[in-house]
Amino acid sequence: MQGCLQFLQPSTCALVSAICCLMRTHAESPQTKMGAMVEGDQDEFKRVLTEGNPLLLGLTFVVSLLHSVFDMLAFKNDIGFWKNKKSMEGLSIKSIFINAFCQVLRRP
Repeated sequence: MQGCLQFLQPSTCALVSAICCLMRTHAESPQTKMGAMVEGDQDEFKRVLTEGNPLLLGLTFVVSLLHSVFDMLAFKNDIGFWKNKKSMEGLSIKSIFINAFCQVLRRP
């Protein structure tokens, strides 16, 4: 338990040490770059492309693209609405918090 601070309990030091070790191992791994796939993911991706229905793959791509476009447009409208809003007239605090909570749950 070298390197632990005096005020930490021994079990806390062991937990912190294990977390630091995992983070160091993960940071040193070459697959941790953003967007990099591990070997199993590459095989799965190849299998989906070769065995999958091309029409279904194309439809999935188009729907995903449209969803992203509409999501960006909705976000643009939300920003414009709140930017031009001078007072809270007509809005309830309860509905604002419920909508904010739903947005937090919806985002990955």
